[in-house]
Order: sequence, then C-alpha cells, then structure tokens
Amino acid sequence: MNFCLLAIGGDCAAGAMSDKADFIPLQEFNETLKAYLRNQLEKQIECNSMGFGNISLRFSELVQEHHNLGNELIDQGIFAHKWHKRTDWIICELENELPLNHSGPFNRCDVKGESK
Repeated sequence: MNFCLLAIGGDCAAGAMSDKADFIPLQEFNETLKAYLRNQLEKQIECNSMGFGNISLRFSELVQEHHNLGNELIDQGIFAHKWHKRTDWIICELENELPLNHSGPFNRCDVKGESK
C-alpha cells in the first residue's frame, strides 16, 4: 500500500510547532491504528455535540481512550512522541513518497523498524 497519516491539526500540523506538516508513511493499518482513528472522529463528534461549558461522561471516556491508544502507537513505533498523540490525522495517498494533493512543506516521520 502507498499511503500515510498526514497531520492536519494540532501540534504536528503546519503552522503549529513547525511550519511543516508531519506525515507518517504506513505499510498497513493495524487494529490499534484503526481504533485510534475511529476514536479521533468520535471524540470530535462528541465534542461538537456537547453544550458550551458541559463535558459529557462519554467525552471524558473518549479522551482517556485516545490517550491510551496513542501510548500504544508510541510503544509500537508508529508515533514518535507525545505530540503525535495531540495531532489530528487524515489518511492520505502517497505519490513520489509525498502526500498526494496536499501542498507542503512536509516532515517525514518513519515508523520505527521500517525502511524508506
């Protein structure tokens, strides 16, 4: 497969901690990564469903799950550090080893144990 995670918001997106958006080339989706991306979307939906000033129990549970799944991705070498956990990601196709249909600049973050 020829795809990646591309940072679109949070710490590792362009304009946050750097002027470059991180991207993580991937060979496959493991179950932890699938659960993390599903959780990211659920957390965003729940956040936007809560009234101002109200934090739902469901949102708190999703935040804790997001934290735990992010730690697993760090342990697996997919995420390099805590800032990757505090980033919003999309799945993106790669072309010539760069995210397709997105303008850079980019910062490539390889998965530990995988070669370019």
